[in-house]
Amino acid sequence: MKKVRPVALVRCKLHSKSEFVEFIAGRIQLDLYRAASGRIFIGKVIIEPMVEGLSAEQHLPFRRRMISRMERLIPPLMIWAILFPLLTGIFYGEGWARLLLLGGVGLSLAALIHTLTVNRPINLRFLRWDAAEQPADFTHTVSKWSRYDRVRTAH
Repeated sequence: MKKVRPVALVRCKLHSKSEFVEFIAGRIQLDLYRAASGRIFIGKVIIEPMVEGLSAEQHLPFRRRMISRMERLIPPLMIWAILFPLLTGIFYGEGWARLLLLGGVGLSLAALIHTLTVNRPINLRFLRWDAAEQPADFTHTVSKWSRYDRVRTAH
């Protein structure tokens, strides 16, 4: 009796279950990086130029709404972007592939730590400020946050 491989294995020209799992994990990782990159792209190309055109009175309320939305969206993306390459590198990676995957994990961890220790405290500061009374150091704090964001996202 002839042994039949699953269609997905044949179509992808993968010859073992571990290759198939590595392929699927790589696809998920790639999709997560695409989602994070899409957020970065939209932020840099659409949101930042729009925010620069806002008046001082409009800027803080807009920033506060964005922070509250991004705090729900970005952490799961960052955590998954760390977990998938880590698990793939540990269980399925070999040679240079493992080193590259684990290097990506290191960079993602650095971005997460930077976010939690640098950008998030500034975001919390924005959330505490009263939108009706803009603080004197508002412009300085916004430029500081933008500078740290460029470091975090390597832009």
